[in-house]
Amino acid sequence: NASSLSPTVVHTGASLNPTTGTAQDFTNPVTYRVTAADGSTKDYIVTVTVATIPVTGVSVTPISRTITEGNTQTLTATITPSNASNTS
Repeated sequence: NASSLSPTVVHTGASLNPTTGTAQDFTNPVTYRVTAADGSTKDYIVTVTVATIPVTGVSVTPISRTITEGNTQTLTATITPSNASNTS
């Protein structure tokens, strides 16, 4: 979840804004400004990409059923491994 990350930023400047360890919403790029001892500034744009871990060994067998209007049908699937998640 990139919406509330608290990064540790190491710099050799006089100051950093936002400060290191401050929670940031990285769903969009965040700009960090480093101010040097002489007062000059440099902006760094930080972008966070959340990696998706590919799931292997998961299979789904489609089921064909005819459902009469007015009736309901519940289909249940078991996903292995149990912590797998994704959409397709």
